[in-house]
Amino acid sequence: MDKGIIARNFSRCAHLYDVYSDVQRLAAHQLIAQLRGSDFLKILELGCGTGNYTVILRERFKSAGIRAVDISARMLERAKQKLAGADIEFTHADAENIAFTERFDLVTANACFQWLGHPEETIGQYKNLLQPGGQILFSCFGPDTFYELAEALRCVLAGPALPAAGFMSREKLLKLLKSNFQEAEVREELYEESFPCLIGLLAKIKYIGARGTRRNIPANLGRGFLQDLERAYWNKFHRIKATYQIFYCRGIKKA
Repeated sequence: MDKGIIARNFSRCAHLYDVYSDVQRLAAHQLIAQLRGSDFLKILELGCGTGNYTVILRERFKSAGIRAVDISARMLERAKQKLAGADIEFTHADAENIAFTERFDLVTANACFQWLGHPEETIGQYKNLLQPGGQILFSCFGPDTFYELAEALRCVLAGPALPAAGFMSREKLLKLLKSNFQEAEVREELYEESFPCLIGLLAKIKYIGARGTRRNIPANLGRGFLQDLERAYWNKFHRIKATYQIFYCRGIKKA
């Protein structure tokens, strides 16, 4: 993962993110429903983006101290505007390089963990930030996300993979959580969207910052390529659709 490119992708599209991030908002509501308990006084949110999940956290835990972190300064600006007066402490930082001395009752993140470059070490870092008995709760996209687009690309370009191909599987996530937490759980949900044309899908991927680094996809793709890709899509799936594989993950630290 090239964090610089990821941060730039999100910053460029910060002004349109809320228009296209309906799946992320759905995931945020599903995520908070997984939470056990209600006595969280100190909360750390990682990858807060434009603050959609932060709003839910503030509404649910009205008296909690909440610190929200994001790698994109422009996304943070949007979040600050959205939550003006809500008493949220915002921090501009890479979620994998934070050095807080305080401890939290809850470390949580919505649709962020798939961008971790070193998940094994980072999960251990988050465990150390938790109070005894504290919880980690996060959602992340799985490797089958946008699998239809990946298949169509293979038909046309015979090889390049989407960033989702490198996302963690359910088995890996569960193993990682079990190695760090007394209790661990990973639940999977699949969501599907349809689009009238390929351009609509590609626009959504762009404006939610999900295009990753694109290192293995040529940059100079023209109209002919897009026509071939859309034809391959229709031939294989008979419509333009996208599947989102989302994992809801929870771990509880030993008291």
